[in-house]
Amino acid sequence: MKTLKLFLLIVFLIPLFSLAQSLPQLAPVNPEFAAHQSRQQSAQFTSDGYALGENPSPTLKFFDPHYTPSINTTKLEASYDLRDVNGGNWLSPVRDQGLEGACWSFATYGAVESYWLKNGLSQEDLSEQNMVTCHDFDWLPSDGENYEIAMAYLARQSGPIDESNDPYTLPSNPECVSGLTPWLMSMKPDIFRELTTPVIM
Repeated sequence: MKTLKLFLLIVFLIPLFSLAQSLPQLAPVNPEFAAHQSRQQSAQFTSDGYALGENPSPTLKFFDPHYTPSINTTKLEASYDLRDVNGGNWLSPVRDQGLEGACWSFATYGAVESYWLKNGLSQEDLSEQNMVTCHDFDWLPSDGENYEIAMAYLARQSGPIDESNDPYTLPSNPECVSGLTPWLMSMKPDIFRELTTPVIM
């Protein structure tokens, strides 16, 4: 009899516990993204004719009204300009995106190339063209993207690709050149293995 009571209690409690768990939620649409989408056709270019390429994120990252990310700014310098650090030797060259809305990819690779220089790697020229045309999301190269697209492209090891393998030809050639080997895999296999090997703790 005790076993039956225990069994019934467990059968009754399990659904209660599962109902008590908070269900997954969809993140709400970012109002900045909605506004961007509604004005996109009329505001794709600057007054000088250059494309605007940075799109707001479609979703809000922090939608808990009780959560406010805290950032300790006391340890940050009043200003930071990579041109003034180490004589500018860690600054990758300025490149021309032309009339395409690819600023987000140039910003991404500018940061990556400078980081590599700072950490003793050689000056590299990575393919913004490949990131813009091969990210596998719905947006076209002319639609612009954001840092989340860049992170997804790099995290799944689709790149970076060397510029010489897929040179920048946008907007005239918006097709993806697939099947290329990421730069670290081909040029620096030891570093690639180190960066992609899971750490067991």
